[in-house]
Amino acid sequence: MILLLVLACAAASAEDVRKAYCNPGNPPPFPNEHAPADDSYFEDAVFIGDSTMDDVEMYDLFPTANFVTKVGISPLSVNRREFRYKGSHELENMFDVVAKYPHRKIYILLGVNSLDNKNSDQSYLDYVKMMETFLERFPNSFFYLITPTALTETQLAKQKIPAKRFGNFRNMLVEYARERQCYIIDFYSSLINAKGCLPGKYDCGDGIHPNYDGLKVLEKLIRTHTVNRPVKFTFAK
Repeated sequence: MILLLVLACAAASAEDVRKAYCNPGNPPPFPNEHAPADDSYFEDAVFIGDSTMDDVEMYDLFPTANFVTKVGISPLSVNRREFRYKGSHELENMFDVVAKYPHRKIYILLGVNSLDNKNSDQSYLDYVKMMETFLERFPNSFFYLITPTALTETQLAKQKIPAKRFGNFRNMLVEYARERQCYIIDFYSSLINAKGCLPGKYDCGDGIHPNYDGLKVLEKLIRTHTVNRPVKFTFAK
């Protein structure tokens, strides 16, 4: 019921835009796989996220893209934290910073820092509220929602978190993307093992963050699952 109310409030004004948003040859939520896109595709992309996305920037996996990241952020805290536009010392709201970059494509990797202390339903509602603001502010941009991967089995046991929480959250994001005409980059399904946990070979050592090999899996996923809108449009301001 809460989700329906949230969607109803924001959907009316943006519904027509969202329907026209996707590529009819590759409708949401899953982009078709293809040969890797080169760096030119990401010149008008903004990558948003927590420490994992911060690592993606640090390793320079997408050198032509712009990044708006902060360690420890969650969907709920996006509105409470402040960020810097590249080359500026001024602190601003995330949405205002994103608006300053070319933003035809927006990639979002968030959720882990919510799932560590909330169940999947609560984390999902926080995510929806955040996304509805993004969709309202940037109705003409492609959104790629990256499903967050789980923690290692040892770390999940240590924090007393059920592995299924991450899988449930992933499934909710898929349905949301289908409803709101966004695309899914399924990092979760590509990285976890049969137990729904982060495998040791992709663990950076803390049981939480993917290592370089894990991030290269994400890079490949992103580069081989892109979509082009068939008509020109004006960037949101």
